[in-house]
Amino acid sequence: MAMLDHSAQSGRHSLAARGPDFYSTPPVAVHALLRVEKLPRKIWEPAAGSGAIVETLRAAGYAVHASDLHDWGCPDCRGGVDFLAVRRAPAGVTCIVTNPPFKLAEQFVTHGLKLCPRITVLLRLAFLESERRTPLFDRGVLARVHLFKDRLPFMHRHGWTGRRASSAICFAWFVFDRKPPRPSDPQSNLAEGNAMNILGVDPGIRGGLAIVSVDANGAAPQLIDAIDIPVAGVGAKERVDVLAIRAWIEQHAPQHALIERAQAMPRQGSSSGFKYGRAVGAIEAAVACSAIPLTIVEPSLWKKFHRLPGKDKEAGRQRALQLFPSAHALLARKKDHGRAEAALIALAGAPR
Repeated sequence: MAMLDHSAQSGRHSLAARGPDFYSTPPVAVHALLRVEKLPRKIWEPAAGSGAIVETLRAAGYAVHASDLHDWGCPDCRGGVDFLAVRRAPAGVTCIVTNPPFKLAEQFVTHGLKLCPRITVLLRLAFLESERRTPLFDRGVLARVHLFKDRLPFMHRHGWTGRRASSAICFAWFVFDRKPPRPSDPQSNLAEGNAMNILGVDPGIRGGLAIVSVDANGAAPQLIDAIDIPVAGVGAKERVDVLAIRAWIEQHAPQHALIERAQAMPRQGSSSGFKYGRAVGAIEAAVACSAIPLTIVEPSLWKKFHRLPGKDKEAGRQRALQLFPSAHALLARKKDHGRAEAALIALAGAPR
């Protein structure tokens, strides 16, 4: 595969080269958002730039309050406004829609939620991969992630004069909500006598997915299905297949998901660490796109629950075979430890 021109890959440029980090939003990205999100009539765009989001929303009938730290020529926009210093949202505004500078994305989301109940931001999918942002995600305010199945066209920084090329970077709309819709309570489902499907995830490109069904009537938990993490490509081009994961999840319709907290391994090289982090972020995105409640589980907790020693993966597979004897075919190979650990993670987090 030919190498893509760096002009379309913002992540490869230094912060100094990127300057204000202004990458204009293609109108198709806004149109896609409007197809999947119901927005209030009044919206605030605090990083309006030249008006790409603003004008598209206004053309669709929304009243948009536009502001920006710089004057990029957006019509009817207040320039010189530092969003991170603003202490109050414009009158009547309850929702922010913006494509923030990526280097300030976390600050935009955190501050935006102080000013408005909901903030919807266009970001690279890699936003999910940083351990530094874990506190933000653990707050439970990430309500939805709308992932583009095709790459967005021409996401070049303002003033770029080089070659124009399609972007190789995956983008998504992230919807953060201070008061997201309350998910169904797993304990309530069991109290009402309903069986419940739980998704367990052993993250990583060599991990696994498992669906465990628990029954309120005291029947033994059942391992419904388990697969290796779907991947596409080989070698250095190997990637997690996000769409395949989402399709598999939707097929089983779990009510809750549990994923092991990702962490760097001792003596792990930078290349393998990057590959692992990318895989974990992609898996978390697939779960988030499926709109099911997600709980992150510490490795020590689920292993203690099953009385497993340290890092012995074969011990985990044997334990899963004991707990799910009717699902032997799903865990028969020694390399099925990822599936086994996913099943054990799901069972450890199941309501009782």
